[in-house]
Amino acid sequence: MNDSQDILDGFNAGYILKQERPEVFKHLENSFQDVDLPFFNSFKEGGKEFTNDRFRSLIINKELPEDKRFDLDKNAPEMDV
Repeated sequence: MNDSQDILDGFNAGYILKQERPEVFKHLENSFQDVDLPFFNSFKEGGKEFTNDRFRSLIINKELPEDKRFDLDKNAPEMDV
C-alpha cells in the first residue's frame, strides 16, 4: 500500500470510529500517540474532522428553525468534548 492510500484509509477509519465508537477511538488514539506513520496520523485527523463536523452541525442547527434542523448522524452517541 502506498502512503496516499494509507492516509485516506486512516482518515476514514478515524472519522467512522469516532462517530460510531468514540470510546474505542480514544483508546486507540492514546495507544499510538507517539507513532509517526501516515495511517495513524491521518486516523487522528479523521477523528478531529468528525468532531469539527459535529460542532458545525450543532452551530447550524441552532441558527435554523426547529422544523428545519438536522442531525449529522442520528445514531451517533452524545460526545463529551
